[in-house]
Amino acid sequence: MSWYKDTQRLTYVATYNTDKDAQQELEAAAKHGWMPQGTSSTEGHINVGRTLAGAALTGGLSLLFGASRSKGKITITYVRTPEWTAKHKR
Repeated sequence: MSWYKDTQRLTYVATYNTDKDAQQELEAAAKHGWMPQGTSSTEGHINVGRTLAGAALTGGLSLLFGASRSKGKITITYVRTPEWTAKHKR
């Protein structure tokens, strides 16, 4: 089972080698009530504030990877969306 299908998890930290891998998993996770809370990268630069704000306001998940960055590892911290949390109160 993929981590994003686990209904017991409320947070998850994932590390990726490529933008493509990160984008694919981010889109899959979003379908299961996850949203990125923060990102970081090694050996590169990413404009987290502007990129996350744009994605949150427009729903454009692909905006998360629009910033230029050199090769390195990408780390994304995921949290459950407020809508998912409200629907699955324990």
